[in-house]
Amino acid sequence: MLQYLKDNWQDILFLLLILLLLMLLFWWLLSRPVNSGQRSHGDGNGGDSGDEAGDGTDSEPTVDSSRMQRMFDEAREAQAAREKQRQEHELRERAPLIKEILQGDPEVGALMIQMASAGPTSPQAAARDDDVIRRIAQVVTLPELTILRHAARPNAQLDAIELKRTSTIEAVPYPTDDSRIEPMISDSELGMVVSDEMAADDAVFYGLLSEGTLNVTRHYEQTKRVRRVYLLIDISPSMREYLNDGTHRIQWAAGVALKLMLRAASGEAEYMIRFFDGNVSELYMVETPEQAEEMRKLLLRLQANGDSTDIGRALGAAMRDIAGLDSDADTSDVLLISDGESTIDEDWLRQTFGRDTRLHLALIGLENPLLEEVATSSEIYR
Repeated sequence: MLQYLKDNWQDILFLLLILLLLMLLFWWLLSRPVNSGQRSHGDGNGGDSGDEAGDGTDSEPTVDSSRMQRMFDEAREAQAAREKQRQEHELRERAPLIKEILQGDPEVGALMIQMASAGPTSPQAAARDDDVIRRIAQVVTLPELTILRHAARPNAQLDAIELKRTSTIEAVPYPTDDSRIEPMISDSELGMVVSDEMAADDAVFYGLLSEGTLNVTRHYEQTKRVRRVYLLIDISPSMREYLNDGTHRIQWAAGVALKLMLRAASGEAEYMIRFFDGNVSELYMVETPEQAEEMRKLLLRLQANGDSTDIGRALGAAMRDIAGLDSDADTSDVLLISDGESTIDEDWLRQTFGRDTRLHLALIGLENPLLEEVATSSEIYR
């Protein structure tokens, strides 16, 4: 509310002045003497005083309705002019930020154009188009622009987390289109020996077997494995504090997560997400472009409205979620975004992370030696 009053104080003052004018006019009308409607008479003979023509001195003047209409029209025109002036000011203020986003990251720039329905155009072309920039400034809010700016900035830590799908070719016990003649490895493959060698004389067959030169028909199949990252995002009250660039910590966190959602939307990766403070939120699965779109909308309006910070509880929930998975996705990376400190069981932490499951830290404005020692990667942002 305070921010709204600060941004719109001129318009609010103007409306108050109009309201005051109307109240004064209303008071003036009520304070006028009531007209009795009688004419003044002359002498006692009942003669007329000679003002039958009605010079208007004995009647109450009426309010000029056309003048009042002009006053209201002028007020509306003034309000429209002020609104236009405000929009022009916002455009001048936001244009550099919009250009920075458009020129910073093609995916984030394309998303911003989509949000403003300002396409079809490329981010680079949009950065040179005043009409597109104006449209974005009118539709995309300043908090959303701030989150998009953080998403568009380079982040070496995110680039180091391998997210692409992996493909492996594995031998399978059933026929496939990919079959190969290869040396037998163990006696368990006797049933796979090629037909020519299986039909050979016993002496020849056992000779090849003793020499280890029997051949088998082995079948292969390509298996695609999805890389999935688990995100834990802190929404405790301290996340409302400011970074050095004047933006809220929660906006930076939302921007980092939003960047990852763009990768999910293109089918490169999948995510599991929980927000946390003293407790943990519901589990969000992002496995499809549609789910990524819903998460994008949630992140653009993310607020830090929690009540405390419990990193240990959040990490515990993540590991239980991962243990309960039954899918082809490889969920071995946990990214923790937080600015808080809390008590964590050190033995559990060391046993859980570092070997099969990798912990990545995005710490905002603080250091946590224990977490940093256990983590595979760690960055501190201020």
